[in-house]
Amino acid sequence: MIASAQGYIKAGFPVIPLCWPTLDGRCACGRGHLDASIGKVPLVEHGLKDATLTLLGVGEYWGRWPKANIGVVIPNGYFVLDVDIQHSGYDSLG
Repeated sequence: MIASAQGYIKAGFPVIPLCWPTLDGRCACGRGHLDASIGKVPLVEHGLKDATLTLLGVGEYWGRWPKANIGVVIPNGYFVLDVDIQHSGYDSLG
């Protein structure tokens, strides 16, 4: 995960560590997240405000949470298109 987080930094996108699911589908961070929140909740105190844009910051975050998912903070001027293929997402693009 750290290499992927570093790749986002090199491309100019700030990142934050997110909780991650266990093999049996529970939230690994220990805070008891359920269902859709598993793997999507920031591990840092101030959420998006704690995003890093440095390789040092990535090293610190993923040194502490090596299995953390990666949250990418989308800068102004960009947008994200999230296609959920499990729910016929491709059909909605037509």
